[in-house]
Amino acid sequence: MVNFNYKYPVPSEGYTLEYNNGKVSKRTGGYRCILAISCQNDNDIFDDRQVFYDVAYKGNTVKITTRSPEGWSWLKQEWLFQMHHSNQIEYLIYKAENRVMYDSLAYTYNTSGKISQIWSYGVYRDDTQVEAVVQTVKDFTFNGAENLEKVETRVLLSDGFVISLIVEEFGNYDTAVNPLQHLFMFEDTYYRTLSKNNFRKYSIHYIDAITGANTGLSGREWTLYYNQSGMPQFDKL
Repeated sequence: MVNFNYKYPVPSEGYTLEYNNGKVSKRTGGYRCILAISCQNDNDIFDDRQVFYDVAYKGNTVKITTRSPEGWSWLKQEWLFQMHHSNQIEYLIYKAENRVMYDSLAYTYNTSGKISQIWSYGVYRDDTQVEAVVQTVKDFTFNGAENLEKVETRVLLSDGFVISLIVEEFGNYDTAVNPLQHLFMFEDTYYRTLSKNNFRKYSIHYIDAITGANTGLSGREWTLYYNQSGMPQFDKL
């Protein structure tokens, strides 16, 4: 069992990861988006210590389901990953019990094996038809050191018109090995898993695609601490 305690930007009592045969089998609690430092909406930051994420593996698929302890009622959710390689997602289907539609994400990679794009679809299904609408397209840029440099998200209307842009930039990387590359299955750690090293600076820029006007800008920078082996200690944030 591995314990994490992410204290940035708000306090957390942490979450735990349990392993089976070297693979994550269960996650308990934690503040979403704390580790990633890349929330696009402050409402995404919440305390979910009373929810469990069970992780199951079968062939080239990974399935995550949520459950609550007795006496608690938490939204039931499911993530189903189709894997291309051990750490490369081909597509993801996300379902929640309070939604008729579900989300589907398609992942593409460059010749170096790095993620290049993620297309996000809203999928509507009824008894007679299925309709998929592109919601966002993310473009990923890496530097020469194999570290994530920028993610540019185009937000689309149902007719494909780009309504806004979200530009996220990552920097001030250390030279330590990234210990989190195996946590690709969790949304709040995904950005960190993509790099060889560990970013210590982050900014997000919102742009109105119609007028070109800046509608929001924020950034964060922090210090990472390391153990005697040179590994970053995220519980010291």
